[in-house]
Amino acid sequence: MTRWARLAAAFVLSLVACGAAQYTVMVALGEGQGRRYSVEAFIEVFTPLAVAVVAVTAVFALVIRCGPYAGRLALVLLPVMAAAGTALYITGINSRSPGVGGNVFYAVATVVVFYYLSPCALAIPIHWLMLRRA
Repeated sequence: MTRWARLAAAFVLSLVACGAAQYTVMVALGEGQGRRYSVEAFIEVFTPLAVAVVAVTAVFALVIRCGPYAGRLALVLLPVMAAAGTALYITGINSRSPGVGGNVFYAVATVVVFYYLSPCALAIPIHWLMLRRA
């Protein structure tokens, strides 16, 4: 399998895995609040995640073009994403306040961390597994 075929396969597998993880999170968080999500709502939320997976694929494509450094990139990206998600979520929790609009940043932080950042983090090990010998 060529390098670019592996990259395309990694992109498709990442997109499927991230989409499944995102939908699972949407259902888990939405069911607790009495909401039901339709396929149209999922497609609307899935589009930015697909753009994030394209960005991860582009970064891996640039890195493997220069040499076999996919493992090092995965080793750097996973802790950075985990630290960014943790910092964003903690900042969101600390910004909660009573009154009108007191939970806006908390809601935005929750959506970004749980709907986008966590599912997108699945793309990194998938890319690493598919591209480590490319």
